Amino acid sequence: ASFELGSKVPMVVRRGGQSLNVEVELSPLPREIPSNLPRPRAELPPAETRPPTGMLPIKLPEDEHECFALIPSNFDPRIAYGVVVWIHAPGGFDEKQIEMQWKAACEQHDLIVLAPKSADASKWLPTEIPFIRKALDQVMRQYPIDATRVVAHGYQAGGAMAYLLGFGHRDVIRGVAAVDAGVPARASVPENDPLERLGFYSAFSEKSKAAAVIQAGIQRLEKLKYPFTVKKMADAKYLSDEEIKELVTWVDSLDRI
Repeated sequence: ASFELGSKVPMVVRRGGQSLNVEVELSPLPREIPSNLPRPRAELPPAETRPPTGMLPIKLPEDEHECFALIPSNFDPRIAYGVVVWIHAPGGFDEKQIEMQWKAACEQHDLIVLAPKSADASKWLPTEIPFIRKALDQVMRQYPIDATRVVAHGYQAGGAMAYLLGFGHRDVIRGVAAVDAGVPARASVPENDPLERLGFYSAFSEKSKAAAVIQAGIQRLEKLKYPFTVKKMADAKYLSDEEIKELVTWVDSLDRI
């Protein structure tokens, strides 16, 4: 964190009782999504025991909000899972639809989808961010989690909430993926800190009513040298199955050195 981009830094890599002296050049994280990535783990024999899987309710004793977690059918307690905090657009969501959209990605990429619901289905309030964080903390206590792949993801107003969650909780959030949503105008954007890495993914259409706001937000974050990946879409709608696959590849790429 104390070096500038472009600096060349000596490193010692120790592996298998041997040491290797190398020099690395510091560069920003790439904007491009890799065409494919190796599976993050080796195949394991089936686990002897597994917890319940599928779309499970997450209940906080002190909170009346509804929340669900999609636990993949091949869940293995020996593996660390990424988390996608899926924040819905106004109107709420149907749990079965979320399961249908994300089931394959969760099974293939070792992911858990956490889907909180706003108290009023028609809107989110910034005051509901602490509830989302508490639900995320509960999932992180219950399941083995890969801390490099915890992402706030939302559509339209849910995307704006994803930005707020990411900015305010950089101790756990490593990426923000917003669809047809811009950075809230009044959001307090922290300085980029390499020790609390935060990457961004924005998918939007130039036909969107929010296109100008979205582009202004991207420029605002790029000036602060945040890594930003932009996906241009034909229409202002949520992601297709293929686009979800691409997003999940971006999530998997967050663990790069």
